[in-house]
Amino acid sequence: MVMPKKSKVAENILMNVTIRKGTSDDLAGCTDVRADWLGRFQIFHAEGECTCPAGLPVPWIETIDQLRSHLATADRGHALIAGAPGKQIAAYLLYQINEDRGEVVIRGHQPKWRDGAFAAAGAVLDHLLDHLGQLPARRVSVALHGFAWETGMLRMLYGARGFHGNLRFEMLSRSFNLDAGRPKVSVRMLEVSDPEAFYDAEVTVGRFGSAEESRDDCEMSRKMWLVAPARDWVIACVHGQVVGTVRVAVTRNQIGVLDGLHVREDSRGKGIGRALLCKALHTLKDRTNVIWLDVDDDNEPAISLYRAAGFRIQHYSSTMQFTSA
Repeated sequence: MVMPKKSKVAENILMNVTIRKGTSDDLAGCTDVRADWLGRFQIFHAEGECTCPAGLPVPWIETIDQLRSHLATADRGHALIAGAPGKQIAAYLLYQINEDRGEVVIRGHQPKWRDGAFAAAGAVLDHLLDHLGQLPARRVSVALHGFAWETGMLRMLYGARGFHGNLRFEMLSRSFNLDAGRPKVSVRMLEVSDPEAFYDAEVTVGRFGSAEESRDDCEMSRKMWLVAPARDWVIACVHGQVVGTVRVAVTRNQIGVLDGLHVREDSRGKGIGRALLCKALHTLKDRTNVIWLDVDDDNEPAISLYRAAGFRIQHYSSTMQFTSA
């Protein structure tokens, strides 16, 4: 992970940093910080790496209109500023308050800070947490998404303040050639004719706790992507017993999606996951040139399998939460 260098200008800013609520008068200063942050991003990453197959922008950065809205406190938007009025702004943090849920929601991939002013980013976050008791909320959440540099630094920032959350790798591959090998058991692949049977199968393998949860997740996928269940949902069986499932899809801009591969816990280590992945790649190979998936960072067996199939880590995503005592 590349750490930003601290500039002399930033050091002077932090000697007398003031944390305050942002106003419309801060738009020019915040826009300058935003441009500075975006400029660093463009130095570290190749041109064209500005979107991801999940449909999220990379970098995950607010528009000028969204920044203006938060500074004007419109639509429950709020902003905290590191910098005295009339002085150069070192960092800012945008957030909203969901009173119904008792939650402060920090806008994705915040805070933004000027080159070398990482401490100012921590200062605005500390101010928010220190004053959480004055807000109609006990919980703070933030979603992160991007490349290793910006996501890693923000996870460090939040983790040091008691935030917890998962980290997922988003992986891409342009390879469709994976040797299925020889599974230790005879695996039969069943394409789905009855969606209800597939929902039950996802419960059997432990992906969901109920058929209703599986149905809701499948329906969400069908709304987002192009899915033909009879072709794209597959059940793996050994001796007539359901041992694994896999789903694939294609986005509306023709990117393949591995939408979940799961093997029953007592059937792992037998080559079933590899066989399901081979089936998924075969299903997609004539419909797309690239495949996207996401996986928990601590799922080492799955990551090893995906790497063997040609997948490489492209982005990182994380949702982190803090709950006051």
